[in-house]
Amino acid sequence: LVLLVVCLCIIWIPLKRSKLGLSIYAIGSSELAAFRSGVPVARTKIIAYALSGLFAAMGGLALTMSTGIGAPIPGPYLLASVAAVVLGGVALGGGKGGLLGPIVAVFV
Repeated sequence: LVLLVVCLCIIWIPLKRSKLGLSIYAIGSSELAAFRSGVPVARTKIIAYALSGLFAAMGGLALTMSTGIGAPIPGPYLLASVAAVVLGGVALGGGKGGLLGPIVAVFV
């Protein structure tokens, strides 16, 4: 639990206060409005996808270290993670969501 809080602070605080974080939030709300406001949409999307891939790789490594296997099938983890995101209040169509909701939903 302590590690979770530390990781949350390491990711969430810079994301909320940095130019990149605000750009990602703006694009998530309305890509056209962000573009018209001067946000570099293409560059921000590439960085967001790269960060997403990095975090997915780190999660995959952590899962492999804890389970000891590297099977390329999703298993029970896929449904549980999608359920946590939906229970946390994130819209699957995009445009609405947050970081704290899914983390709290994991414990529900």
